[in-house]
Amino acid sequence: MDGKSDKFWTITIDAKQHTINFGRRGTVGQTQAKDFTSPEAAKAAFERLIGEKLKKGYFECRAAGNASAPATAAAKKPKAAAQPNPEPAAPQAQAEAPQKTSAPIDLPPADWMIATWRPRTVQPKPPSRLFDREAAMQLVNRWIDSARKKYWGWNGYVEWGDVDLSAQMLPEEARFWFHTILILRQSFYDLTKASQPDLQIAQLDISQDLPLSEAGKMLTQAPRGGLCSLLMIPLLNLYPVKDLAKTIAEAAAHSPWLNIGDGCFRDRALQYLSVKDHAFLREAVRAEMATAAWPAVSRERPRYIFRLAAFLGVGDQLTRVVEGWPADLFANAGSKYHIPQQVVLGLSSAAEVSTHMRRLNLRLSAPSHILGWLAHTELAELDLVRDSIVEETNRDDAAELVVALSQAVSAPAAAPVMLACMLNSRAPQPAREWLMQHPAETATGLTPIAAGKGKMAEGAVEVLRDIHRAGHAALLESQLPTEVLQKVAPGAAELPVLQVGKIPAGLAAAFSEAQSFKTKLPSWALPAILPPIVTARGRLNGGHVMTALIAIAKSDVALPHPLLLALRCYATPASLDAFAWSLFERWLRNGAPAKEKWALSAVGLFGGDESAIRLASMIREWPGQGKHQTAVLGLECLRSIGSETALVQINGIAQKVKFQAIKARAQECMEAIASDLNLTREQLEDRLVPDCGLDEHGSRIFDFGPRQFRLVLGPGPKPLVTDAANQRKPDLPKPNSKDDAAKAQQATAAWKLVKKQLTEVIKVQTRRLEQALVTQRRWAAADFDRIFVRHPFLVNLAQCFVWGVYGANGKPASTFRVTEDRSLGDEHDAPVALPPDAAVGLVHPIYLDPSSLAAWGELLSDYEILPPFPQLGRPVLALSDAERRGDAIQRHGGVSIPATSLAGTLERLGWQRATPADAGGYDNHGKHFPTAGITAVVQHDSLYIGSLADSADTPIHACYFTAGAYDRSGWADGLAKIPLNSIDPLIVSEVLSDLQTLASKGTK
Repeated sequence: MDGKSDKFWTITIDAKQHTINFGRRGTVGQTQAKDFTSPEAAKAAFERLIGEKLKKGYFECRAAGNASAPATAAAKKPKAAAQPNPEPAAPQAQAEAPQKTSAPIDLPPADWMIATWRPRTVQPKPPSRLFDREAAMQLVNRWIDSARKKYWGWNGYVEWGDVDLSAQMLPEEARFWFHTILILRQSFYDLTKASQPDLQIAQLDISQDLPLSEAGKMLTQAPRGGLCSLLMIPLLNLYPVKDLAKTIAEAAAHSPWLNIGDGCFRDRALQYLSVKDHAFLREAVRAEMATAAWPAVSRERPRYIFRLAAFLGVGDQLTRVVEGWPADLFANAGSKYHIPQQVVLGLSSAAEVSTHMRRLNLRLSAPSHILGWLAHTELAELDLVRDSIVEETNRDDAAELVVALSQAVSAPAAAPVMLACMLNSRAPQPAREWLMQHPAETATGLTPIAAGKGKMAEGAVEVLRDIHRAGHAALLESQLPTEVLQKVAPGAAELPVLQVGKIPAGLAAAFSEAQSFKTKLPSWALPAILPPIVTARGRLNGGHVMTALIAIAKSDVALPHPLLLALRCYATPASLDAFAWSLFERWLRNGAPAKEKWALSAVGLFGGDESAIRLASMIREWPGQGKHQTAVLGLECLRSIGSETALVQINGIAQKVKFQAIKARAQECMEAIASDLNLTREQLEDRLVPDCGLDEHGSRIFDFGPRQFRLVLGPGPKPLVTDAANQRKPDLPKPNSKDDAAKAQQATAAWKLVKKQLTEVIKVQTRRLEQALVTQRRWAAADFDRIFVRHPFLVNLAQCFVWGVYGANGKPASTFRVTEDRSLGDEHDAPVALPPDAAVGLVHPIYLDPSSLAAWGELLSDYEILPPFPQLGRPVLALSDAERRGDAIQRHGGVSIPATSLAGTLERLGWQRATPADAGGYDNHGKHFPTAGITAVVQHDSLYIGSLADSADTPIHACYFTAGAYDRSGWADGLAKIPLNSIDPLIVSEVLSDLQTLASKGTK
């Protein structure tokens, strides 16, 4: 508005409503919606508001020739000129947009000078200013007080960047800062009150000249080295460079390199050096570099001479140093003291810089590194910028890197980098802001990605969809190819807005009740950038969506506001699912603030099966990222979704996840659900097998119109599709011109969901069935028929195995399989009828004689049936005579196994660890066999939670059996042992097999 602002204001008109979005450029801004009595009134207000903005200094950015495009106004802001780039040539912006774009790279002159091979442009020095010693002392005291409070007097953490040293100083000011910086430099490890550096500085006499020889002695004789980049500024103001150069070079060779004022020196001194003065300094440094040696110890700081050589372009000497570095020199964490990136950035060409930065596997870990990399390589090698940001684990540091890139680059080539940062880095918000601030460049840069598949493609489509919703529909329609535009705006925008008079009475009443809610929503949760909520009569307007968002923020997942219950009744499940998941993802990408965890609750309130599957995979990982409470809320959301698929996900987490606390919470959740339904846990699990939309034949048709594809289970088992020629394919083909586009799109979406569901269900049910084999679970004949034979999905798994009818002695009296037509047959393919009172279970090979085993093996082979886990080929192991006379299996005693392998192997095989004691230690794992009423216990040396990776190899001692369920609360020594000769041979065989697998991981 005043010529310096950087704001936007967007208005979109839609029949009797207009929506305004406004704020600072690069942010999502705020959104307001207003309804009018007629389209004419809305249009009149639309034109009036645009006129007011234009009078205030905004300029219109409406796409030319498109009257339906939203009007966008931006406050005028002058653009900085980009430095000409002689080598390599800067790529031109690729966007052909109706908007004016800035230069691809916008670095100030001082940053371009990091690439010392580029021609230097000497900048005119600013005029000197009067020295305010009192203000300077206030700044010094702030530094010292801050260091004393935060860092126990270690002023390496003083905020040196706060200093505002002028490039042109009067001698009095230059002497003050020379002495002050040197005093603080020497107080590096001691800023306690006893050392009183503030008193020393306050008493400085700066009225007398300081001879160069004396200044040189102070620099070279300082116990901890004196010269640093910040000191260069007052020195260059006190003495002629021709006289000073040798003194600086000698002091630089003596002083350890501390990153004190590097940026300040480049900005306030280096760019103002005349050609002659620059040459004087460079040659003096070159002479010292001839004998300079890089430190051999990783924690020893290199001399400042190397940093100065990089500043001044002594590339030939730096090449000698860098080429002598082994590729793994900086793999050690202690090498952070070396800051080798700064040296590499001082090499003589972009090619050299790239070669050695990659050879040494260095990351751009500071904003100055990114700016230097851009100064050398421009847009040609942004992959290293991307990888550096994505691999940065500190959130604030990652944000600084993204901001540095965003301020320097405005070209389409940066869009894929920003997308990767948004999806994969610890700083998603500034990356997303760049993408939203540069719609034309983002559209051009993300189009190839959006046309593909996978996580990046989905993220690209989401960003382009946000840009479309934020008022840039005309821009995207002019730039995006048809196939990408269909992904971004598949027709939702064509849905009419639900007018106030057409809202169903029940929904209108709920909205009326919620109108009193007031709260400020974050910028990532505004209606304009979220998918629409759609009813049978149209989509909700911005005001209604805002009210719904506030209701979500005010609700608990277990106690939703009545408006949310009404929306479940009137809005389409697909639109609610998409809306909730988008809201949740935006919360994640903005750091998942705890105060806004209601965005996760939205998935529990509105989510469907697809959200349940995706959420479950995150719940499994969150505890390992320090997000246990988020994982617990995620479980509550799955329970709130309440579908079979959602409950299957809870059950899967309860059965197998590497984090015991969340596994226990999932088990508690399953027990509570079973109790509510008056079922046992196993009976509940039987009921929780979803049919995944399969028909009565255990299959499903995906209809493209002229072509149909049938779902089948392939080896593994894995979901596949077959075509008319019965050719199996891992995925549906792409629709062609003869297909019905709408049917093909619907079929493809259905296949993706079914494939995800089946993949997860197969994992869970395979584990359940193997556990049923090991624990000898039995089903009544009627239950077996209902649960397995008549189930659309489980019949596919049941057909992979040999089943038995068990007698009172616990052994199978006969065996059978489930055939393709759901009848039952024996090993000779003769029909089998189940007695009504039969007890049915999977058959362990220990119960089959050699002839039966061979007959079943031949039959399954003929039918090309491959079970998902070993059944007939399962090893059958037995105790030795000596072991039968005892009560403990010690054949693997003394085998030492890496701690992580010991715990991981046992837990993957279904053993549970004991509850850790106060110090986090436990010395046993147990496996319960409920049918037999016993538990097997493996005793080993103590393991400690949180330090498995650092533990020495751990010996196992013995395995024995104890009565009842596994008591995880105690140490193994106090458990009563059962004689081994009384243990079921099947259980013995399974335990011996597990012990054999475990022992194979170690040495004796």
